[in-house]
Amino acid sequence: MLTLLLVTLFSFSPIQAQSLPFEQSGAVDLGGVPIHSSPQNATYTMVGSTPEYVLGPGDQLKIVVNDGTDIEETLVRILPDSTISLPVLALVSVAGSTVSEVTKQILDELALYFRTPSVQVVIEKHVSKSAAVFGALNPRTATIGAQSSGPGTYALTGRTTALGLIFIAGGPSPDARLDQVTLTRGARSYSLDLLRATRSGDNSHNIPLEHGDILQVSGTQQADSRIAILGEVRNPGVKNLSSQANMLEAIAEVTGFTEDASANRIRVIRRTDPTNPTILTVNAERIMKGDLSQNVRLHDGDIVVVPRDWLTDLGDLLDQLQPIISWNGLITTEPFMSVGGYTINDESTTITTPEEAAAATSALQDFTAQQAIINKVQQNLRTPRK
Repeated sequence: MLTLLLVTLFSFSPIQAQSLPFEQSGAVDLGGVPIHSSPQNATYTMVGSTPEYVLGPGDQLKIVVNDGTDIEETLVRILPDSTISLPVLALVSVAGSTVSEVTKQILDELALYFRTPSVQVVIEKHVSKSAAVFGALNPRTATIGAQSSGPGTYALTGRTTALGLIFIAGGPSPDARLDQVTLTRGARSYSLDLLRATRSGDNSHNIPLEHGDILQVSGTQQADSRIAILGEVRNPGVKNLSSQANMLEAIAEVTGFTEDASANRIRVIRRTDPTNPTILTVNAERIMKGDLSQNVRLHDGDIVVVPRDWLTDLGDLLDQLQPIISWNGLITTEPFMSVGGYTINDESTTITTPEEAAAATSALQDFTAQQAIINKVQQNLRTPRK
C-alpha cells in the first residue's frame, strides 16, 4: 500500500521532455497561469515508456568496454562542450543524450574497429542538473548519502516531482502549508497546491522539476509574528508565531517555565512607540485555571518577559530591554546561501551585484548583532541584582 502511494505521488503519467514547448508545459498554477517549461533545462526524456536522465556537463560516467579480447573500464567527466574522451574513439559528443543513447553511439563507433564489442555506461555522479527547496521543512538532521537533508540545493537524478524533492529534503515540517508552495522557474513564479496529490491523487501541480527550479514551502509560523520570549523560560529567544498567536502558544513555543519563574507577573512590552512602549501584565497561573481573559493575543514585535520573584522594578526591566525595544524589527532567521543568492527571513533575494552582496552580508551582521544582544539581555534577566 505504501509503495502504491509513493508511486501515485511521485510518478504520475510521464510527460516527454522533448514535447514540452518553451511557452507552456500543459499545467497551470493556482491562479490559472500556465507553467512554462524550457527544454534545455529538462532533466529527463522518454525512451519508450521509461523516463531517462538527460546527461550534461559535469556528470561523471563509468564506461566499461569489452572489445572481445580485453575489458577496459574508464571513468570520465562530461566536459563543458558536452563531449567525453575515450581510448580509440577520442572525443564523443553526448549533448542532450541519455545513457542508452550514449551506449548505442559508442557501440556503433566501436563496431568499426572490433568484431563483437560490448559497452556498459553507468552514471557515477549526477552534477549537471539541480533544484533547490527552502521554507517549512524538517530540520537538517538526517543524511542521504553525502547530502544532508533540509533546506538547500539537491542534484536532480532524473524525473523528480515537486513533492518528491520536498521529501528528498527531509519532508515538510509539521506547520508546512503544502497548499501554498511557490515555484520559481527562471524569472517567473507560480503558486502550487501539492495537497491535491496527497489527498486525492491529483498530480496536476506535482509537476516534474527542471534544472534551476526553486521551491519555497510556506508554513503557518513563517514570519507572521516575531516575538521575543525571554527570562525564566526553558527555550528563550526570538520566535516565529502565527498572526493569531496568544500567550499560551508562546509558553508552549518556549517549552514552559523554569522553576524560578514568576508566572503570575509576566510582562508583555508592546513596541508600538519605542520611546513609550505599552506594558501589559499577564497572570499565566490564572490562564491555567481557565481564565482566558489573561490569554492575551500577541502582536508582531512584542517582547514577553517571564521574571523571577526578585525582578520587581519595572523601570529596571525597561532599562535592560532598551536595546531590544529600540530595534525597528526582530530577526528570527539567520541568512543562508540560496541558489544564486541569499535567502533572508524566507524572502528570496538574487545576488547579482556587489551592492546586493554587501546588503546580504549586512543582513547577516544584523542577525549576529541581535543574537548577541538578546543573549546578553537574557543573561542579565536571570542574574540576581546585588
